[in-house]
Amino acid sequence: MNRNGDLIEAEGLCKIYHTEGEDVHALRDVSISVARGEFLSIVGPSGCGKSTLLYVLGGLTTATSGSVRIDGQNLIGLSDTALSRVRAGTTGFVFQRFNLFPTLTVRQNIVLAQEISRSGARDMLNADEILSRVGLRGKERRRPSELSMGEQQRAAIARALAHCPAILLADEPTGNLDSANSEAIVALFREMHRDLRQTILLVTHNREVAEAAERIVQMRDGRIVHNS
Repeated sequence: MNRNGDLIEAEGLCKIYHTEGEDVHALRDVSISVARGEFLSIVGPSGCGKSTLLYVLGGLTTATSGSVRIDGQNLIGLSDTALSRVRAGTTGFVFQRFNLFPTLTVRQNIVLAQEISRSGARDMLNADEILSRVGLRGKERRRPSELSMGEQQRAAIARALAHCPAILLADEPTGNLDSANSEAIVALFREMHRDLRQTILLVTHNREVAEAAERIVQMRDGRIVHNS
């Protein structure tokens, strides 16, 4: 597992959800390494465990067993406060449903993310630079409801970039978009990877979207079945 330059290292991850009368195994002994600056996609059908893996790697949920190391630091066993500090300092998240604050403008969403992350982040991007990078200059005073679906996702990406994270985790970022907007968002991820050298993990069920990455990991039934 240990390779020179790995930023993310996970070994033997298992995640079990306890429901009424049944244990659901979302992850089954998953091990994966992601190099610093790598663009990786995780592809597979709904329910295969790919989003669960992303959330465990990002510290949004904890594994039942196994280890996750971000830049050498093991996330397993950290308190909620410590996990929040790690996320604030290293990771940006992009979700399928955007998760923007509806009463705030685009700029206010970015500034709020910077304020939340300020204690843990090592650097900050200028809000105008972020808006220019995602193609939203001139729309910074609009609220999410005044944006198209594609623009909302761009705003969500801008918010994720607010504290210049080393790692960008994206969960089905094109899932709610038409083909034209999907292609534009994929192109934006490629640009960020090229220009900012971010480590990007992108979860998708769409093979065409997955092929934008340098490496594709395929999951099925909670396991990695192919790693190219």
